[in-house]
Amino acid sequence: MIGVILCSHASFAQGLYEAAEMITGETENITVLPFVDGDNVDDLVEKMRNAAEGYRAQSLPYVYMVDLWGASPFNASLLAEGDNGADIVAGVSLPFFLEFLTSRDEFSGGPTAEFLDGMIEETGLVKRINFKELSG
Repeated sequence: MIGVILCSHASFAQGLYEAAEMITGETENITVLPFVDGDNVDDLVEKMRNAAEGYRAQSLPYVYMVDLWGASPFNASLLAEGDNGADIVAGVSLPFFLEFLTSRDEFSGGPTAEFLDGMIEETGLVKRINFKELSG
């Protein structure tokens, strides 16, 4: 199992979550964080840090899934994650999110990057980014 911090502009992340739940049934270990007009990036970073801390407290690997590369939710995830090393999926879509949700129970440990890269190669829908790879 891999946890998800799902963040987007406006209600897109909530819509993805609700659509996925409608299709796949009840889901768990997903934190939905909409970034709406008037929100502060610093507050979003803090919400992301709290969500990540919750997953780390459970010893549960997690990934960030955001709507756009280089936009506020993406940048906030970089700031929130720092050197912890979680992966970021930029450009999340409903097809990718469904594929992830229906296969994340198959994750048997190790780097989430390998698991995600296999899905990305298979679907060709998104790009995975790791803060340590960007800064290295």
